[in-house]
Amino acid sequence: MNTHTDELQGGIVSALVEFNSDEHWVCLNIDWRDVEEVELQGNALADIHGIKEHFILSEPGEDTSVWHMLVLYDLWLQARGYEVVLWDIDADQYTGFICRTDVLDKLLNEGRKLGLAMVKLDHVNEQ
Repeated sequence: MNTHTDELQGGIVSALVEFNSDEHWVCLNIDWRDVEEVELQGNALADIHGIKEHFILSEPGEDTSVWHMLVLYDLWLQARGYEVVLWDIDADQYTGFICRTDVLDKLLNEGRKLGLAMVKLDHVNEQ
């Protein structure tokens, strides 16, 4: 990455963290070990997007990963017209958004133009 992209990414991440801490959930920001946060943050984002149902996390096993739970959350979202978009910020956490399926490609393309490493959640290969 170049310095401009690093500064842009840092500014965006700081703003998103501030929004989340003020209970205006705009992104997922989940530590790679914190499985229960998928349900908590995922439902907060679903509420913001007007999805009235809630994603219910079944009792995760000891070896259940955040990535696995994100895949289940993404499948749940897809049935409601949304998908998970991850943003690789080179950290030991999952950062991302939910996006309407019909505008997903536009979001990914615009992110790419800005030098942001955004990708659709891969259901096969852990990210």
